[in-house]
Amino acid sequence: MQSYLRDRYSVISQSDQISEYIPIKASVPQGSVLGPLLYIIYISDIPTYPTTHMVTFADDICILTSYPDPLSVSESLQDHLDNLHSWCKLWRIYINQSKSVHLTFMLRRQSFPPIMFDNILIPPTNHVHYLLLLYIYRRVTWNHHTRLKRLDLNRIYGLLRQLLNRNSKLSIENKLTIYKTILKPTWTYGIELWGSAKKGNIDRIQSFQSKVLRTILNAPWYVSYRTIHHDHNIPSVHETIQSRFKSFHSKLENHPNQLADALSPTTHPLNPPRRLKRRWPRNLLGE
Repeated sequence: MQSYLRDRYSVISQSDQISEYIPIKASVPQGSVLGPLLYIIYISDIPTYPTTHMVTFADDICILTSYPDPLSVSESLQDHLDNLHSWCKLWRIYINQSKSVHLTFMLRRQSFPPIMFDNILIPPTNHVHYLLLLYIYRRVTWNHHTRLKRLDLNRIYGLLRQLLNRNSKLSIENKLTIYKTILKPTWTYGIELWGSAKKGNIDRIQSFQSKVLRTILNAPWYVSYRTIHHDHNIPSVHETIQSRFKSFHSKLENHPNQLADALSPTTHPLNPPRRLKRRWPRNLLGE
């Protein structure tokens, strides 16, 4: 452990030139196996707040709170951030304000008091790119997510076009393997959440899958997309959504946090009353 944390140096090499050795007084080697475990131990006493909920993933932190009054929301977040700033200053943890955002989930066009961290404004935004692959919009709709996800799929497919087109010498099995291992995981990430999107948003992803499968299988124009999926035992996007969410829900039934009750299609205290005509993930259980 001492050799991992102490007496470490950094050097820069450019062509045949090498810089002087510079001692590293903090941090651990990036990409190391032991680094994540040490980081979890290091931030184990990160301050919480009674009126907020904190979610952490590696070095990403999300602080959530909910109030009918906009002023109360801002005050609660600001109090938590002030406590967090004192803790970061004590343990010499640097927070990059330029990479932090303030997102308000609401339908009304209403301005909120600014949120500060270390007297630096956290910029407000209408959407956030969470965990690199999930786009969350302020109006709690998935149109923004599916639109950007379709652009990502088009970009990746453009790089793989030479392997998947009709002139490729790869077998159909290999082409389908490439699709299932590279392209499909791109749109299935977080599908347990965005799978409740309206039909038009889901069709945006379905049209991409149908287009790629037609190219891979070299199917003529008169063969329907339904036939292509059925003959090759490939589930549609809607079928994938249902199976993934039902599998996710079944795993929660015996979870110690008992979150499965919150996703039950029946009335439950953890399920607030529906105020918008939108599908919820729990509606997938009855389909």
